[in-house]
Amino acid sequence: GEVRHPKAAVSALASEQQATDALVPLLEKQGLAPQSVSELAAEAGIDIEVARKALTKLALDRVVVRLGSELHFSAGAIAGAREKLVGYLTEHGSATAADLRDALGVSRKYAIPLLEYFDAQGVTKRDGDLRVLRKS
Repeated sequence: GEVRHPKAAVSALASEQQATDALVPLLEKQGLAPQSVSELAAEAGIDIEVARKALTKLALDRVVVRLGSELHFSAGAIAGAREKLVGYLTEHGSATAADLRDALGVSRKYAIPLLEYFDAQGVTKRDGDLRVLRKS
């Protein structure tokens, strides 16, 4: 993704940069309830394929976190969610997905992918129906 032909269309690169500039503030504003790629593209007024390319680049640059083909969060929103999750589990020891959904203030649609992401990142560990902080 970093190698380009020397005669790559300047307009294509410019439209990708324009998409990046439009998508980042939208994702930051949406926090832990981001829209789908098609909704983001429509709101930003950009082509969906350009939006997909821009989101891929943003994910590689770690400006956004991709949790599936249609689910992208700003890095700041993920950091905030991690803080809330760790705080809640530090205080309570363990929690169900529903407890953590309420602690994060999101619907199940977003809570489950977020919890699975934090499990994969080694922040939390699923133990039956409960999640606990993973010992470091």
